[in-house]
Amino acid sequence: MQRSGAKKAPLPEEKELPLQPCYSISDISMQQYDQFGKIHTVKIQYVFYRERVGIRPERITPSFVRKPKPNMILDHAPQVSELIKLGSLDLHDVESLVWALEDALMRLPCHRDKTLTYTKDEVQAEVWDEYTATIDKAGSVTSQKARVRIFFLAFLTGMPACELGISDRRRKGKEVVGRHDIIPVRTEDWIRIEEPEFHHVVDMETYERTHNIRFHPLDACQFELVRFRVRPRENRELPLQLRITQMLKGLHFEVRVDLLVTGYHAFSKKCGQFPCEDIEVRIKIPEPWIYYFRYEKRFGYGSLKAVARKPGRIKGLERITMMAQGLLTPALMEASVGSAKYEHLYRSVVWRIPRLPERNHGAYKNHVFVLHLGLGAHDEIPEQLEQTAACSFTMPASTVSKAQVRSISVDAQDPPEKWVRYIARYSYTVEIDNQMEDTESDKEISQ
Repeated sequence: MQRSGAKKAPLPEEKELPLQPCYSISDISMQQYDQFGKIHTVKIQYVFYRERVGIRPERITPSFVRKPKPNMILDHAPQVSELIKLGSLDLHDVESLVWALEDALMRLPCHRDKTLTYTKDEVQAEVWDEYTATIDKAGSVTSQKARVRIFFLAFLTGMPACELGISDRRRKGKEVVGRHDIIPVRTEDWIRIEEPEFHHVVDMETYERTHNIRFHPLDACQFELVRFRVRPRENRELPLQLRITQMLKGLHFEVRVDLLVTGYHAFSKKCGQFPCEDIEVRIKIPEPWIYYFRYEKRFGYGSLKAVARKPGRIKGLERITMMAQGLLTPALMEASVGSAKYEHLYRSVVWRIPRLPERNHGAYKNHVFVLHLGLGAHDEIPEQLEQTAACSFTMPASTVSKAQVRSISVDAQDPPEKWVRYIARYSYTVEIDNQMEDTESDKEISQ
């Protein structure tokens, strides 16, 4: 209780940050929050670009060169300035904030009002495919959806108009572009676009009449030009497949994850094989059992990590002898590839793999993660185990929807350099096969 004459504590000062088209949103990351764990963070940052002289393989350009020569390589280097950082312990809250900010930046009215001069003209397009699926116990896809987002970045002298040609089914047979505007594509498939959303710079009258995306790009600013939905094909083999089994037998709890990559390792992209990168599998642990995976350190808390070996295989004669005598205790977690540990921020055991397939790996190679936990008589056993697990990964230079940038036209005398980059982001919700068995002692106690 405060006295009537006592002064109230001042409220924290509120800061307001108006959104600008040149702002960008960073990827969601984790950083240390306190002695107990980490926190999810996201940054709103200001990105601007500078023309600088690059490095040729045969020689290094002197640093005292002020005006670049025609035979020098020029690069538009991004300069990032952090404006604000936001964090939360709930991943869903951070993702909802990112989605709202992306929608606001795309609908923000903006235009280019002045002309600039560049030594090197360049345009870049990035195609992001976002795929979400729900997988049942048998490994079959029960529901799926996909979205395509196209980002554009331009360094153009003057204020020329641009046209972006994509593999829209309505444009088949109606393309009229110059030879220098054609972008090489990997497939001749045409897609059906649904629910398109466009940036403020797109000429909507031209699009409604010809279904051609014509716009005046922003200067040195990466922005989301268009986003649309596509319907993924059914009965299509996924690049990464996994099955998760949880078994609770008496006081023994076991988790097994079987992960399968359908592709094989190839040194050349001509084979059409692309690796899965940044693979992450998250399996939640019941709250009463978390203390098995954490230990107290001098400063804060640590988490147990998995042993990097193939589960069930023992190397060395000494280990085999010790296992036969019962002197070698089995590891809590074992992973055949990558690393796994308990992360308190997710309340889950997280299995991370940087890249699959690895060097000299063939197609359909199986990878296993196993968790063995011996419970005590005092441990509380939940009535129901976790029903689903999460999995996410990315695939560079590939798409789920088969959306392709077929041409980029610029109304300029000298055509600029053109670059197109593809990336696919997958997200699974996997149903867990739960098996709960009671031992004879448990049945006697219940009776």
